[in-house]
Amino acid sequence: MVIRPARLDEATVLARLHRESFPGFFLTSLGEPFLRHLYRGFISSPEAVCLVAEDGSTLLGVVAGPVRPREFFRGLLYARGVYFAFSAIPGLLRRPGPVARRLLAALTYRGEAPAAVSGALVSTVCVAPAGRGSGIAVRLLEAFCDEARRRGARYVYLTTDRDENAGVNAFYTRAGFRLESEIRRDGGRVMNRYLKDLQAHVEH
Repeated sequence: MVIRPARLDEATVLARLHRESFPGFFLTSLGEPFLRHLYRGFISSPEAVCLVAEDGSTLLGVVAGPVRPREFFRGLLYARGVYFAFSAIPGLLRRPGPVARRLLAALTYRGEAPAAVSGALVSTVCVAPAGRGSGIAVRLLEAFCDEARRRGARYVYLTTDRDENAGVNAFYTRAGFRLESEIRRDGGRVMNRYLKDLQAHVEH
């Protein structure tokens, strides 16, 4: 297995992998076309990292996120905002209220960075069913942190659900992330925000 930068022609496969990995989640609810544009943004932007795990010709996982979140999401909206809006139309027709709220949240998102630090954001890590339990997620996350450090980031952070999500929270703790704070979103959803100091990781 190798880990390498994703290519633009793989955005459709990555969108499908994301949908299959996170059924019922926020971004998935906006539709696969929306996800395709999001992954194209990650792949093409100099402000972001998008790496895939590949075994032969099979993509088994992906990690993606911006090194400078605020700048990345502002540029993404400018470059692809119209595409995002059009891609969400089928969902809007089916469930106009919920999807409209989620689309607005997605289009105004700027990364929810910790107030005291700036750093790279892990937006997503997902692994295909065939590769789960084999350490691919760990290797992808390590590769993301290495690339973020190479690009000058001091910290890497991410968010994940606090409740009914013990396995994922434990995974990030084992990977060297510490719980930095909680974020309370509309509807009562609570997110844990984790932070990793890349400089401390190198020193130790």
